Amino acid sequence: MLVTPLITAALALALSACGSPASSGTPTSSTPTSSASTNVSGSTTSSDASATAFCGAWQNFRTTLKEMSIILSYGPKANPSTTSASVLLPTMQAIGSAFGQLDKVAPAAVSADMAALIIYWNQVVADFQYGRTVTQVKAYIKAHPPTNAGTINGNMQQLTTYLTTTCHINLSS
Repeated sequence: MLVTPLITAALALALSACGSPASSGTPTSSTPTSSASTNVSGSTTSSDASATAFCGAWQNFRTTLKEMSIILSYGPKANPSTTSASVLLPTMQAIGSAFGQLDKVAPAAVSADMAALIIYWNQVVADFQYGRTVTQVKAYIKAHPPTNAGTINGNMQQLTTYLTTTCHINLSS
């Protein structure tokens, strides 16, 4: 069974090159604020609906990760240098799947950023074939970073800013 250090390692491993926080703190609110306007009939515009769906999906994703972390923190602590990469791989794939679902509802303002995150994440997950332990995989990724490693910092900053300002989700808390 996976334990909290493995989940933390998975997120840190994949996002370490972009310097993005991977914690699952509590957001200040789950209600998005949108810069899109309400149309004449009083209904919300499609960008409002997209922001609402995206913010809600991120909130659910963060809640799931937080609950997994709490539940798994009661298990034995894992050592990345001896933990098989195959133990962490299903979690990494599940997170990648969640990113894919988030991308489906991403508003135009962050669509390119989500696409960049998915490319980065998928390459990290694919690199799990190059190591038997988590530490070996991490070393391989460090030596052979994903193709968009040079630009992912900017994408993650834009995504983080959107989540903070529009969704009121602070990834660093």
